[in-house]
Amino acid sequence: MKNLASGQRIRTLLFDLDGTLIDSRADLTSADANQTPELVDIIISTDGKFLINSRSTYGDTLQQREFYYADFSQVSSGAAALLYLSDTPATNPVLTIRGAVVFDYSRRDGTPITETNQADRFHLHIEGGIDLQAGNAAKITVEGSLDLSFSSSQFDLQFSGQLKLTALGEEVTLLGAAGALHLDTSGSSIKVWGALAITANLGFLERVGMSANGLQLFTLNITSQDHEDVLDLPGRGPTSVREKANSIGFLVQGTLQFKQAGGDWFLMQGTFAMELSGTDGLSVVASGKLDLRVAGKDLLRFNFDGFLQINSRGVAAMIDVKLAENLPDDYGVSLEITGQASLLLNTTSQTVTYVLPAAVATVPGGGTNRTITVPGGPPGRAFQPYLQIAGVGRMEVLSLELNGSFYLLVAPSVIQMEVTGSMDLRVGGTTLLGFDVVGGFQIDAKGVAAAFALSVRVRLPDSVGASLTASYRLEVNTTNEKVIFRRHADDPGIELEAGPYARIRADGTLTVLQVRLDGYFEITVGPSLLNFTAHAALDLRAGSVSVFSFNVDGGFHLRRL
Repeated sequence: MKNLASGQRIRTLLFDLDGTLIDSRADLTSADANQTPELVDIIISTDGKFLINSRSTYGDTLQQREFYYADFSQVSSGAAALLYLSDTPATNPVLTIRGAVVFDYSRRDGTPITETNQADRFHLHIEGGIDLQAGNAAKITVEGSLDLSFSSSQFDLQFSGQLKLTALGEEVTLLGAAGALHLDTSGSSIKVWGALAITANLGFLERVGMSANGLQLFTLNITSQDHEDVLDLPGRGPTSVREKANSIGFLVQGTLQFKQAGGDWFLMQGTFAMELSGTDGLSVVASGKLDLRVAGKDLLRFNFDGFLQINSRGVAAMIDVKLAENLPDDYGVSLEITGQASLLLNTTSQTVTYVLPAAVATVPGGGTNRTITVPGGPPGRAFQPYLQIAGVGRMEVLSLELNGSFYLLVAPSVIQMEVTGSMDLRVGGTTLLGFDVVGGFQIDAKGVAAAFALSVRVRLPDSVGASLTASYRLEVNTTNEKVIFRRHADDPGIELEAGPYARIRADGTLTVLQVRLDGYFEITVGPSLLNFTAHAALDLRAGSVSVFSFNVDGGFHLRRL
């Protein structure tokens, strides 16, 4: 009996009935023209137990196998049990229903029942489950129990249940519910009380470095065609709900927290329509906000609308995003991205290819090919989990301005940003120096730092009366601490003194009329002048002859008149 209630099969080596069975079959067929029993096995024991094993055909095509078990051996003491199991279809079942009913009599005060202390309460216990498995759809199981108690003046109900499914290679409990209801008619007024609890469990996402909350809607479709229903949702009204073929879906209105190496990586807030299928894994159509956090500090926020593909290896996505909130004001850095930016996410450490579902109307990046390929690693690096955001725009770092392409590589402790573009040092409307920029920034919870070489594109104009022959490097430190700037994990790094500052370092020779300075110069930009801080040897010349030499450690500026 326990095996049958839990869904385990029992061996049915039973005896077939004789001609009486044919008469019974004819009577059953006349009662339901769509049902035809093909085989019925019955076992009856002398102590009041019955077992029936039947195979029926509905509409000449659908076969169903059913088991019925009844135990009336204790009916004289007020107890009995009924069990039921059915498989549809009989071979390779898609739907299995199983259950047990046990009833007995008892007393509300808990004392034993005797001839003089008779029962005053009837108790009915029902438990069972439903298993669904079809084609490529993920397997789903519903388990539950219900207890009903009746007495002359009180009704009591208690129930609990859970919904299980196979997701990302393991069986998980997606939903759980429990409740109680009591009705007492004793006295002059009816008294009602109870409680209901519903829980959602999306803990299986932790296998791929994610956590989620806010489950609101569940859908199921084990057919080969997409379907759509309109639900009258409380507080929202008629709402169209799409059910993808061979899938289980659930809607999350809340957050997805991504983790890496045990730490928080980034956070998505919004609406996530998740579909689980045996072929595609877990697909997520998402819309909302993406928060980039470093060491628990919010640094940048993007709006997003797109699709994530999730399997047992991890998450992959290509999504269009738009900058919504900039870096904190005390960083002294402002990032402006023109139009949409592109997000690449891949935690699988391998190249992932998927086809965008019909629910995603726009192909990321404005393309037309709905087959998306996400590289297994960031550009120029080994395959590894990564989140990259790429865009075109402008970046202001204190007094300096950079224009070009930006690539943000996000890690739990730092954001590494690669820049390819140009930087012009202007006084008024005149460009005094111009550079081609290819280099990297690091952004962490304390501020922004950078150190990389610059290529000269525009030299000082002749009208300035000065020339600068040097190698150039951009140095940025918006924190008030010394920073070791590293382009990658194996980089020994460049030490940057405490800031805040954003400057260009020029190592070489500055010539102003007949004055020559050899050393290094720190260049910053003011509203109407170019500021130089010199650490050099000054040589005063008469023609080609050096007249005086000095060590110089000070500042001066060039102004465009």
